[in-house]
Amino acid sequence: MDLEKASSLAKDNRINSFEEIIIELGHDPEDAKGIKALMKKNEEDIVALRKQLKLPITMHPQTTEVVQEKAEEDMMDLLMRMNQRLNETEQEIVLVQNATTILCLQRSSFCAISSLLPHLMDGQTA
Repeated sequence: MDLEKASSLAKDNRINSFEEIIIELGHDPEDAKGIKALMKKNEEDIVALRKQLKLPITMHPQTTEVVQEKAEEDMMDLLMRMNQRLNETEQEIVLVQNATTILCLQRSSFCAISSLLPHLMDGQTA
């Protein structure tokens, strides 16, 4: 209903403007200035109507669904990357634990050998 009123009002205003221009120019349809003025007024009216009738941006019905799917995909990608990083960190921890165990075994072996070394030296000198 508002669209019809706006259209009707714009049409009436345009007709009145055209009548005023024609009257000002002396009713001569062969007048080039009059034709140019009418064309300019027509273009201005079209621009004004387009501005008045700007419709709100409408969203496609599937837009929300697509956005939600994209968010879910992004979340899954993030979870997969976090899981991969967690697995890598766990592997690094296992490697560090293994290295620590090896170092402890080597140290205890060294300590055992070091404690036996004086006894072995005594046996060789005797």
